Amino acid sequence: MANKDVKRTHISSQEVSIRQKLEPEEVLSLGHVLFFSPFISGGSFSAQEWNAGLPKDIEDIPDDLSAYIQNMALSTYDPNVPLPSQERKVYLNSKSTKPPEEILPFMNDKHLRAIATQDWSETKLCFTAKAWKYTVIACGSVLEAILLDALLGKPDEAYAAYKANHPDRARSKDLLRWGLDDLVDAAEKMKLIDEASFHLGHALRLHRDLVHPGRQLKEPVEVSEGEAQISKDTVEKCIRDFSARFREGEEREG
Repeated sequence: MANKDVKRTHISSQEVSIRQKLEPEEVLSLGHVLFFSPFISGGSFSAQEWNAGLPKDIEDIPDDLSAYIQNMALSTYDPNVPLPSQERKVYLNSKSTKPPEEILPFMNDKHLRAIATQDWSETKLCFTAKAWKYTVIACGSVLEAILLDALLGKPDEAYAAYKANHPDRARSKDLLRWGLDDLVDAAEKMKLIDEASFHLGHALRLHRDLVHPGRQLKEPVEVSEGEAQISKDTVEKCIRDFSARFREGEEREG
């Protein structure tokens, strides 16, 4: 396939379904796995379909494909991780504790970076304590700080991007007054985050409903472990993507 189409950069769920003769449920399950794997370089995912970027090292993949997949799958393997769920979560959280600059090196505003670092630490503590509701709320706060930091460097472009999506809505040009939904709208338009990620959309809806007590009085929201996991995974992917772009920028400057 690579020899026939050297300009190919993505592969779609529809193509995988046809080529591999998979059922719709199997294709969506594969999309979930790919989304959090080291084998793709970006992409977009919705509730019905997905579009995955081919690995950045695809031109250098060796002939021994099985060995390549095994090495990639085990690249972050830690043999010391405990087997019991609760002990494993505590261990992984302790291993991920780093200075703010190492966790979120791409954030320019030191105050926002400190806020995001603290909220991210609390996110993992809440998840370990099985406090699903507060995990989701903390995830929203981390995501809001990351996106606000990214957009503050381009306020005019961010405002133009938001108005392009919502020409009839009145919105302040002061980004500090924007909510998470507003930041995501602009960031998607500016291609700072993946478009149409159903994981992100679900996390956003949960955060919006949970952060306002009045809304919960009208429509009580129950948060499951799975929903908290989706929110946490979404923020982790966002951090990975922003970090990767930050490293690429440093390499170009170097």
